[in-house]
Amino acid sequence: MKKKLFFTYLFDRAYRGFRKGDLKKIDVVNYAFGLIEDGKLSLKLLEHRDEIIKEAHSAGVKVVLSIGGWGAGGFSEMASSKETREEFIDSIIFNVKANHFDGVDIDWEYPTSSAGNIASSPDDKDNFTLFMEELRVALDNVNPNLILSIAVSASPHAAKHYYDIPRLNKVLDYLHLMTYDLIDYKTLNTTHHTNLYPSKYSNLSVDEAVKAYINEGMDPQKIIVGLAFFGHLFTTTSEGTNGIGATSENRRGIPYRTIVNDYLNKREYKVYLDEDAKAPWIYGNNTFISYDDPDSIKAKCEYVLKHNLGGVMNWEYNQDTENSDLINAIKLN
Repeated sequence: MKKKLFFTYLFDRAYRGFRKGDLKKIDVVNYAFGLIEDGKLSLKLLEHRDEIIKEAHSAGVKVVLSIGGWGAGGFSEMASSKETREEFIDSIIFNVKANHFDGVDIDWEYPTSSAGNIASSPDDKDNFTLFMEELRVALDNVNPNLILSIAVSASPHAAKHYYDIPRLNKVLDYLHLMTYDLIDYKTLNTTHHTNLYPSKYSNLSVDEAVKAYINEGMDPQKIIVGLAFFGHLFTTTSEGTNGIGATSENRRGIPYRTIVNDYLNKREYKVYLDEDAKAPWIYGNNTFISYDDPDSIKAKCEYVLKHNLGGVMNWEYNQDTENSDLINAIKLN
């Protein structure tokens, strides 16, 4: 069986250094984020890149440049013509060479969608495919071993309507499934945000996302399952069932390390488990938190092995505890 890989997304603006021993467990750092500015690649947010690339490479860990992220615009405009795609690709190749990146990850959220308050077009699906095909050729001309990946929505609707999976499958090394934030952004009802299996409390799951992309034609061994190193915290306004299915007045993200420090093992908060979904939650004091813990991460790793997928990734490295409790729970090989 092909080695299963662990990719960690590392957000430069949250960078606090690599924790001791972690680089021995990581295969690839997806370094976030490059941006599109005036049709070209900008690395202005990657202030620690020299340090990060040097330390990772010295440990034998690859560093892939991730471009985009939620709310990052410019993609639709860039991909709209061969000339604009070529200009952007040229700037990518220049920066890959100059910084010794080991590949490129494209995180366009999302083609044909303006959910992130970015420009979009009905032509985005086709133009994105052309962009990826042309980027693959350009990377191969530098080094055929350079990684090309994309981060994608976990929605089955997205698998069918945002991406031309059969064509992308031919040029991609990996497809990173963002199997977290599995919550309608408009809802304030408490629910799971990164559950492995379907549940009466949720609309989406890891399992449904994986099957959707395979059904569209993605090679299972290229699919990378997303792990959440953060939770969704709701302030509830009703009880629900031990907090789940309750109404709430707001919702926000919270790092796993804060969940451990401020909520776990505190008398006013209790941990619950949805056995069907393989998903934990915390409830107490009008607070509901959906999150991944070491057990749910182990379950996802077992799922990857069972279905012979490519591996796992996480958002985001800096959100783990000082003891790397979640990274230490990842068992793939």
